[in-house]
Amino acid sequence: KSGSQYSALISVISGGPKPTPESNTQAAKFLVNIEGIVGADSIKQLKNLSKLVSEEITGYDEIGDEALLNAILMDEGALKEAYLKFLKDHGHRCVREAEMKEKDWSQEPIKLIPVIRNIAKAGDFESKTEDFDMKACLKSLKKTNRLKKMIIKKLATSVREAVKMREESKSAAIRFQQKLKFAYIDLALLLHKQGALAEVEDIFYLTHDEIKEMIEGGKQDYAAIIKNRRALDPLYAEMNFQEVYFGHPYPTESANVAGNNKGTVVSQGNVKGNIRIVRNLSEADKLEKGDIMVCEYTDIGWSPYFAIIGGIITEIGSPLSHGAVVAREYGIPAIVNMHGAMEQFEDGEEVVMDTNSEELI
Repeated sequence: KSGSQYSALISVISGGPKPTPESNTQAAKFLVNIEGIVGADSIKQLKNLSKLVSEEITGYDEIGDEALLNAILMDEGALKEAYLKFLKDHGHRCVREAEMKEKDWSQEPIKLIPVIRNIAKAGDFESKTEDFDMKACLKSLKKTNRLKKMIIKKLATSVREAVKMREESKSAAIRFQQKLKFAYIDLALLLHKQGALAEVEDIFYLTHDEIKEMIEGGKQDYAAIIKNRRALDPLYAEMNFQEVYFGHPYPTESANVAGNNKGTVVSQGNVKGNIRIVRNLSEADKLEKGDIMVCEYTDIGWSPYFAIIGGIITEIGSPLSHGAVVAREYGIPAIVNMHGAMEQFEDGEEVVMDTNSEELI
């Protein structure tokens, strides 16, 4: 629904079936500050948690990750309560959350500690987003008659509701998958105890039918199957694919094309900051307050870093992608679909990102 309604909205705004970058920018204005966005709530809770850390834990910026996590768990007041609430509401999320073998935030809460520390050190605990004003957005549309504005208003309202529902449904789907994942882990613990699996995580390298065969005494060399499939992980991680293809997908040398400072503006603002090229989540720990993050794409696992960055540029994405939705909720300038961005910019270079004028200086 969000996709179809947004397509209709942008077609009406652009006046034709092929939207322009300008019409995408105009349409994105109607998607600011949608109440109840799950990804935005996770950042709001993290900011509150980080604020409590800065207030309650002396020397939080000097102790190690394990020590800081233990300090949070040892708290008997609002800090621990906020931490447990975050895990209850968002602990099922993580990077590559649809991968069964990926450990979510409830399984490995230590993943969150560097981000919590960085947010606390930055000291920015408030959202910069302004309230959404439908009348102002409609007024900003030049040469648009009254009837067209009525249609745009109805479509924009529908898109806003659909985007909220989509984010909720994604969260619900992953929460349900977490229950399945934990059930497989319980089974794996039994198989590991019996010596059938060398490691608990090995179960996620077997198909459901292969697990059934193993339990029933199958004669396959399951250890060899698991070893071979594990060895493919780093190879798959390095593969690039075209965004659109026909027939069987084959890896390409590079998913990037030449950069030209073009992209789609999906969240407006003006910020001056240092470029940080982030090729994977492990590199995201180098982000500092106000940095402009340049990456291939984001998913829910990247949400905590939106509490730190001043702007974001992605090589892949759309006005309805995760990065765009969360950026609008927090008033962060954002450009998506800028091909070759990670090769185009130098890590650490200072730029002015002005998405009001749709330029990058």
